[in-house]
Amino acid sequence: MLIRLAYDIQFEIPSTVAMVTLLHIHPSRVSDLLEPDELKTEPALEVGSYIDSFGNRCSRFVAPPGQLRLTGSTLIRDSGNVDEVNWNARQQPVGDLPNDVLTFLLNSRYCEVDRFSFVAFELFGQIEPGWGRVQAICNWVHSKVTFNYQHARPTKTALDVFTERVVLPMDFSAWFEVYLEGRWWTFDARNNQPRIGRVLMVTGRDAADVAMTTSFGQADLRQFFVVAEEEIAAPLEK
Repeated sequence: MLIRLAYDIQFEIPSTVAMVTLLHIHPSRVSDLLEPDELKTEPALEVGSYIDSFGNRCSRFVAPPGQLRLTGSTLIRDSGNVDEVNWNARQQPVGDLPNDVLTFLLNSRYCEVDRFSFVAFELFGQIEPGWGRVQAICNWVHSKVTFNYQHARPTKTALDVFTERVVLPMDFSAWFEVYLEGRWWTFDARNNQPRIGRVLMVTGRDAADVAMTTSFGQADLRQFFVVAEEEIAAPLEK
C-alpha cells in the first residue's frame, strides 16, 4: 500500500529563536520512500540536520521574527501487514536485557517510574509477566482514559493522566513498543487492536524525546495540519 504523509505547521515568532524539528521519516524506513522527504520553510531558511541519540533524523534552524511556515509531503510504500501478535511472548528478566534496552526502564520527564511502581504492582502485579500483562495494561488504559485535545497541556505527565484520566491524542498518532522474547512488539492502547499502515517517524522514551517541534524561546502555534492516508495508485495504461 502507498501512504501519503504531509504537514503544514505555522508559527508567529516574536523574536529570533532557534528551533529543532522531528518531522522526517525514521531512517529505518528511508528505503521505502518513493518521494523526497524534505522540510520546507517560509521564509526560506538555512536548515541543518543531524541524527539524535535515538536514531531520529532532526532538522535545526534559526527563525527570524514574523510568521514561520513549515511544510512537507512525501509518499512511502508500506507492506500493509497487520501488527504482529504473539500471546506466548515472554518477559525477560531485567538482568538479561541488552544494554540499549535498559534506558527505556529509567525515570523520564513525562513518566515518573519511581512514583508509579506501587500503582503498577497494585493493578497488574498479579498477572503473569509477558504479552498477557501488556495487553491487560492496554485494556485498562483504553477503558479508563479519554483521548481529548481539550485537556492537553505541555506539562502533563503519566501520573497526571492516571489521576485525571484524560490524555491528548498525539499529532500524527503515537503507539508504544514492548521488549518481549528478544525483540520489540507494537502495542496501541488508544485503538487497542492490531492495525495496518504504521509509518515510523521518531522514537524515544517520552514526549520530550519525540516532540515534533522544539523552540528555544517563544514560538506561538497559529496553524497545525497533518495527514497520513492511503493513496491509491493510478492504473497503468498501455
